[in-house]
Amino acid sequence: MAKSRLQRSNKLWWQVSRAWTRWVAREFESLGKGTVLLLPVIVHGAERIRIGERVQFGPMCRMGALRGAHLAIGDNCEITGGTSIFAQGEGIEIGNDVLTAWNVQIFDTHHATADPDRPIREQGVARSGKVTIGDGAWLGANVVVFPGVTIGRNAIVGANSVVTHDVPDHATAVGAPARVVQPAESSGPK
Repeated sequence: MAKSRLQRSNKLWWQVSRAWTRWVAREFESLGKGTVLLLPVIVHGAERIRIGERVQFGPMCRMGALRGAHLAIGDNCEITGGTSIFAQGEGIEIGNDVLTAWNVQIFDTHHATADPDRPIREQGVARSGKVTIGDGAWLGANVVVFPGVTIGRNAIVGANSVVTHDVPDHATAVGAPARVVQPAESSGPK
């Protein structure tokens, strides 16, 4: 059976994205084998970004390592489309086998807001804190991760959650702000 135009188009998009990823790979601090950035994608400060092997970034992702900060992403991660990951303070470290759903937002800084007479964008950074996401974690759709947060190994953060505090290993957290609803000691098979 002949492939449809859509099937052929999807295959071509994948091939172009893989070729583009290989073409820009030397711009990164490191970019592992089998990693693909599906177009369109926006990257700032690639020379301070390390991405492991077999990582897939979905379309419409944005990532950056600005103002001397570093961004590190482990192996076998799937960063689904629409996700933004920006380090411009103490950095962001994402472990191996991490899964994000659509539109996850991860930042290691907040804008300053102290001067009510100045536009927010001109006030600089007020709060910075390293963000760490442990191996095997899963962040649901539209999750926002605040500066200074650690999300533990194999932790789950439910869709539409705003993570302002640490989430322990193997725990499930939901809400805005996110609260642990399934503690680590009761999660997983027994």
